[in-house]
Amino acid sequence: MCRFLISILAIMSLGLFYQTHAQKNIDMVDILNIEQDVASLEARITSLIKKQPKIADTQGLRQYHILWLGYDYTKVESKKEDYLDRPFLYYIDDGYLHINPKFISGKKKKYLNTYTLITDSIGTMVNVLHIEQDIASLEARITSLIKKQPEITDIQRLRQFYILLFSYNNTKVDIKKEDYFDRSFLQQLSPFYYHIKSKFILGKKKKYLDTSTLITDSIGNLVATADARMVYITHANDPEYIKLAKMFFNKEIDFVCGLASPHSMRYMVGIKNNDLYIFDLQDDLKIYPWKEFINCCFDEWVR
Repeated sequence: MCRFLISILAIMSLGLFYQTHAQKNIDMVDILNIEQDVASLEARITSLIKKQPKIADTQGLRQYHILWLGYDYTKVESKKEDYLDRPFLYYIDDGYLHINPKFISGKKKKYLNTYTLITDSIGTMVNVLHIEQDIASLEARITSLIKKQPEITDIQRLRQFYILLFSYNNTKVDIKKEDYFDRSFLQQLSPFYYHIKSKFILGKKKKYLDTSTLITDSIGNLVATADARMVYITHANDPEYIKLAKMFFNKEIDFVCGLASPHSMRYMVGIKNNDLYIFDLQDDLKIYPWKEFINCCFDEWVR
């Protein structure tokens, strides 16, 4: 049995297709007949994630599977042309791990043998924008500011959720409606920054992401907002921020950002499980599905 690796990075959305020698679109999950196996593996890994305190509360986790597959040369003759026109894909056998049950009398369960990559949807946007370190620096900055606020410094298990502000990399960019339909406009964005003076006379200014940061207690109640400059206790009474904080905390939304001119600041973009939405700040935080909003209100939003 010869073992080799096939990478299937979009297995959750069944998005990886190959052209066969018959020129038909086929789905690798269908070829291997492993739809139920993928579902069982995801459920298994989800249960394991819950036992990992460092990531158990992370929002919008997604799984991408790299499968180990077997090719049985005793059943089929290996031919170079089969690899050129890809019918060899039909001769692949799945690889499995057999896991002992929790109970003595239980049967072993089999799960696909994979390397599973676990990401969150915030991480996806953060990676696209290359701001991983900026997020970490901002969190540390706001944590230090919180310690100077007697009203909230003693509250246990405070959490931070970020509403980022973006603009186009190029102010002369040609705005096209179709770029919003296919979401490619996201790759043209760059974040705004604050530049904060050092405490030391000779120290350099430090830059931090420009955000409205929502700070909640351990049950999701908004207790303050913040940016890189200071913490704002009075903003905790803002009804839109209160709703957004609850949505973040309850994992109903993964990522929120505002877009600067030529976009109207009345609206914010939200992401949940890689789907885009629009929040209307002047209409009780009304939520629009992405395509519906682009069809009805694009010209009002982008001026």
